[in-house]
Amino acid sequence: MKIPFNDLQRSYLSMNEELEDAVSRVVRSGVFFFGEESEAFKVELGEYLESEFIVPVGNGTDALEIALLAVGVGQNDSVVTVANAGGYGTTAILKCGAQPIYVDVTPSTLQMDIEDLDKTIQALDQKPSALILTHLYGYMAPAEEIVKLCRKHSISVVEDCAQAIGVRDKEIHVGRFGDIGTLSFYPTKNLGGAGDSGAIFTSSLELSERVLQLSQYGWGEKYHAERRFGRNSRMDEIQAAILRVNLRKIERNNKRRTDIIGYLAENSESLVFPHFGSNPFNGHLSILLEDKRENLRKFLAEREIQTAIHYPVPDHKQTAWYKPDITLENTEVLAEKILSLPVFPALTDLEVEYMRQTLSEWTR
Repeated sequence: MKIPFNDLQRSYLSMNEELEDAVSRVVRSGVFFFGEESEAFKVELGEYLESEFIVPVGNGTDALEIALLAVGVGQNDSVVTVANAGGYGTTAILKCGAQPIYVDVTPSTLQMDIEDLDKTIQALDQKPSALILTHLYGYMAPAEEIVKLCRKHSISVVEDCAQAIGVRDKEIHVGRFGDIGTLSFYPTKNLGGAGDSGAIFTSSLELSERVLQLSQYGWGEKYHAERRFGRNSRMDEIQAAILRVNLRKIERNNKRRTDIIGYLAENSESLVFPHFGSNPFNGHLSILLEDKRENLRKFLAEREIQTAIHYPVPDHKQTAWYKPDITLENTEVLAEKILSLPVFPALTDLEVEYMRQTLSEWTR
């Protein structure tokens, strides 16, 4: 049996008729930006997230950058983030002309460590302008505690929810704890389109207006630029139409993902699935930790189970951003252990059982 890490063709063919209808509506309308599909998607996503203001943008990294600009990040400012989240936050921070300040993660959760955050803030001469709180792998970071600490120091909080749509704590969605939330709708995300797009959401009218201007050339009205650092970042109507279809299936698909991960975690006693069952999550990635990762990866490849590593190089070790004076012990150790298994809603029960059986045969 051959199991791919992901199979978008399989997933999309299962709803081929709905997607064809959605795309046909757009083509027939002759409107490809700022039309009925985008407006309907904003309403439907807002109702799902229970967020008052939704601004669709071109992709998830644009969403992070625009959100940082909207909360006031600028040249020579600093922004706190983690170094284990694929570099997307770092990219957005640098594009704003600011500098990243890295905080280590908690080994048991792989999320930002609040004690290290507190220590880092206390040691700084100049307080950061903002913090990017990434809900990594589909698990919820300790949002309530981190936001409370940031409020104490007047630090704005941008929640990166690209991997965590649908995750809630006490019925509050991720992205609604801080000042502003961002999403990516890259095709492999739990809510994915058929290309690039993203969104920013907030309960603040003022922030939503800034975001709207920044995503459309800084315009206050057409051809009248009122805000600096604006750009063209927008969602097209075809993406909006497809996302409307997928949004109706988000809860079902999230449950399928979490059920798969739960089954593997509960039946793989010799392997470590970090903090499974202890934090709210949506099953975006099926992560395990293994000291002999390359051996396990080879073992699975020989049995035709495809795997991936999210993420192999921490941000502060990347060639473009290398910071030799920084040590993030937990982040660095975990980067050598993390392995991602296949988890997507269209996996069959037979494929999941084959993975479980294969994992049970693994010996160090």
